[in-house]
Amino acid sequence: LEQGANAGGNRGLRAAYRMAAYRDAAGNIPHDAIMQARAALSILPERAGTAGGLDSTLWTNPGPGFGRIRAFAAHPSDANLLFVGSVSGGIWRSTDRGQNWSPVDDHMGNLAITSIVVDPAAPDVLYASTGEGYASNVSSGFNTGARGAGIFKSVDRGVSWSRLPATATAEFYYTNRLAISADGRSLLAATDSGVWQSIDGGASFLRRAG
Repeated sequence: LEQGANAGGNRGLRAAYRMAAYRDAAGNIPHDAIMQARAALSILPERAGTAGGLDSTLWTNPGPGFGRIRAFAAHPSDANLLFVGSVSGGIWRSTDRGQNWSPVDDHMGNLAITSIVVDPAAPDVLYASTGEGYASNVSSGFNTGARGAGIFKSVDRGVSWSRLPATATAEFYYTNRLAISADGRSLLAATDSGVWQSIDGGASFLRRAG
């Protein structure tokens, strides 16, 4: 931690502390650790009404806890359907023009949502990027933003999401912004490693810049 602290004062110390928390006992940052943990969790027996040993029937949600919002999207033909993406709170969905919100999946593998786009040609299809690359600390050499796990896709109006296998790489750890063409044929992803394009619905990506 000393080297990080000297490089950027308090900012360097914070960055070094966060990076130290990411590392395992061998000093490495495991690739896809959250996704692997999610896969392991999915095969565990589930007790109805409980989560983490707590009975969900005894708790109430006082309101949306979005966290830091980085993304917003609206369904082009259904004015009731809205989406919010938070760097610390995942994706939230409203079916009544924002009067009420619910998280789509607290265990989707990564909750550091940075951008959400709707396919104009097939509006039931959405894409969400993860990884906050804006928080890079140049003086310390660390990226202090929340690390992502690629790009996720929904084909059922945002009810369920799955990660695009082509983005399960380090090049998509920090995907800051998505854009999609009016005909839905071209999906662009601005990442810390460059600008990537997919012309097959996210099945594959080619680096176009960077």
